[in-house]
Formats: sequence, structure tokens, C-alpha cells
Amino acid sequence: MSTVSSSLCAVCNHQPAAKVTFRAHRGMVIFLEIITRRGPFCRDCGMTTFRDLTAETLVAGWWSVLSFFTTPFVLLLNLWGRYKVTKLAAPQADPVYVAPNMRPLDPVKPVFARPQSWLGVAFIIALVTLGVIYRPGPTDEASRGCILADRYGYDDEFVNCDMPHDARVIAVVSDWSLCPDRTEHHFEYLAKFYCIVEEHQR
Repeated sequence: MSTVSSSLCAVCNHQPAAKVTFRAHRGMVIFLEIITRRGPFCRDCGMTTFRDLTAETLVAGWWSVLSFFTTPFVLLLNLWGRYKVTKLAAPQADPVYVAPNMRPLDPVKPVFARPQSWLGVAFIIALVTLGVIYRPGPTDEASRGCILADRYGYDDEFVNCDMPHDARVIAVVSDWSLCPDRTEHHFEYLAKFYCIVEEHQR
């Protein structure tokens, strides 16, 4: 069945119009809210509605656990609705049904021309980046602790010195030349140098 309706746009009474639904999603920590705008929409009213609700979703749609699953789904549904309305011809008034003061919604800024639309996107990119590059480093206690080495050297795993280990950290410095004289090895991790002495305990 065609999505183009013989009925008029629900906003401006122009035609042609497509039967589409746009949504905005708001995440609120442990709750979420879905705002729905149902057509039919003409091309101009549909694009304006798509942009407003999609931009709101990008800003407010990420702030609950369920939102990470709901928001992408809402964005995809909105994109599908956008595809439908962009296929329509320019809206035309029917003098029988359209009052002189009724007209399609004025154009609004595209979604990514609005600075606030990037807030949610930046948040997701930051989370993904942290997940990719983050590697738990030694805590203050571990930096004074010991290391369980692997065959590639002394940068494998920080452990409590009561556990089996192969070396002991004696200092953490900003430059390897600052390591104490009794240092036997050193390695760099996250812009710090770990000064160690061998201490095999299995």
C-alpha cells in the first residue's frame, strides 16, 4: 500500500501527504519517554517535524540504561519517515480545504546544524573512545607493589606483593633517569616510568 495519502497534511491541510510517524526519545536515568507526532505530513511539515524531534532525541535520548537501545531504534524510524516525506512533491494548497492563513511549517535548521545535537553524539564517541583506549593502570597501592611478568617483559600485570610475582616496583617517576640507583629495570606506562628490581616469588 502506498504511503502517500489522499488525505491532507495534518498540520497545514496541503497535499500530497504521507502517512508517517516521527518520534522523540528522552532518557531520564531510570525512566524514558517517547513523544509521538503522527501524520499525514506534507513534505515541508514532515521535514520540520523530523528535524525537531530527531535533534531532541540526539540531545536528550541517551541518559538512561534503556536509552542506549531505544535511541538508535527511534533515530532509524525517523530516518525512514524522512525518506518517505522527501519523496513527496512540493505541497499544494486546495482552496476548498485550506484557509488563507494555513501554510506548511517554515524550514528549521538541519539536525546537525544545531550545536546541541552534537552533545549526545560527543558523549557516545567519548564512551566508545574510553572503552577502546582504557587499560586499567596501577593504583597507588599497586605502584608500590609488584609485577607478574610475562615472556615479553615486566609490563604485564600489577599484583599485590603477597601474591606470586617476578619484580617489585620501587619508584614511579616522570623520567627513567630519576629511577633510584638500585633499579634493575624500568618500563614506561601512561607517561610514567616504573622502576623495578627483580624479586621472584612463586
